[in-house]
Amino acid sequence: MKKLSTIVMSVMLIIPTFAYGAQNVTDQVRDKR
Repeated sequence: MKKLSTIVMSVMLIIPTFAYGAQNVTDQVRDKR
């Protein structure tokens, strides 16, 4: 049970980072056009 909560915490931290990175890439592509 404790391992599951650790995984959930990791996912909660990883998702915002991934979303922020995707946002940056989208902005860079938009600037190039």
